[in-house]
Amino acid sequence: MIARFYSSYHFLRANTVTFREKIFSLGTVYTILLFVAIFLILGNNSKKKDSQIKLIEKSGLIYEVGNDIPYTGQIKDTVQGKVIEYYLIDGKKYGDFKVSNLTGIVEMCGSMNDNKNEGIWNYYYPNGQLESSGTFYNDQLNGRWIWYFPDGKLRAEGFYQDNKKIGTWKFFNKQSKIVREISYRNDSVELVRNYELNVSL
Repeated sequence: MIARFYSSYHFLRANTVTFREKIFSLGTVYTILLFVAIFLILGNNSKKKDSQIKLIEKSGLIYEVGNDIPYTGQIKDTVQGKVIEYYLIDGKKYGDFKVSNLTGIVEMCGSMNDNKNEGIWNYYYPNGQLESSGTFYNDQLNGRWIWYFPDGKLRAEGFYQDNKKIGTWKFFNKQSKIVREISYRNDSVELVRNYELNVSL
């Protein structure tokens, strides 16, 4: 589950809390769909360029075509204009996972464990500037997530527990002032506090 790279940007630019909540939740859905699409494409089309190994996905594991033993080794492939790098052990993704554009600028990176997102994941603007960062545990959003403006200033921060928003989320303007706080319990909005009338996120 990899977040649509700029979903938080659209979320933060929305005009109403209700619309923002819908867009932000869609970001999580886009993340899942993107991961599934990438893995299905890789499972059917991956090639290790130096040896031209053809790989295929079967029942959640990746195999070399014509071999019944799950594949182990480094994968670097170009899929739909993105360079994807990861490592397989017994057909499952482990270790560093990275997606870059064709010019080498990293768009996202994190770690995999047993085919699941694990630990800190970072997402980047097209110029390579950090856009957001947060933690996965057992393939679910958990812990603190932070979003940044393109100039590197803090844009928003909040917490997840098992893919659900919890606690107080803070939103900042480009002058680093808090403009809104939204309190969540179990992914439901409990309280919204606005600190500026004309918000320019």
